[in-house]
Amino acid sequence: ARRIALNARVTPLLLGDGHLPLYLGRAVRFATPAQRQVLEALNPTCAVQGCEVPGTLCEVDHVTGWALDGGRTDIDNLTLTCAFHNRYKAANPTHIHITTNADGRHTYRIRAAGDPPPPATDLWNRAANHRAQPQPRARPRRQRHRPRPTGSRQHASGP
Repeated sequence: ARRIALNARVTPLLLGDGHLPLYLGRAVRFATPAQRQVLEALNPTCAVQGCEVPGTLCEVDHVTGWALDGGRTDIDNLTLTCAFHNRYKAANPTHIHITTNADGRHTYRIRAAGDPPPPATDLWNRAANHRAQPQPRARPRRQRHRPRPTGSRQHASGP
């Protein structure tokens, strides 16, 4: 069976603490290549419902935030979100509702306008749709001309 799998170019995904480091706890913030491989196999697109950015182009996101909420870098607390939704979730946590399916996959759903906010204990379990909530474009910074102080450099005149 192993020879057939190798010849078919199938990559086995070993799930568990003893085979691949899929459960890193709080010791490490960023996902490992092994975790990413599992996430890409499970999530063909961004976790936000309706977003079709391919999982291979997405960022790894902690469902329960790592920095503020003590989320762990464990495979069951990770999902894939596009760059926009990853930033949006961090900036607007009350606009997303996250559910976990029976198979362990996380789905981020946009909270409709007028819906009551989610419970405070579920702060990081929200998402937003970039089609419905476009992000404002950053304006380029203007360079301000600052004249040099007089007398700071004196140019030598010819002999």
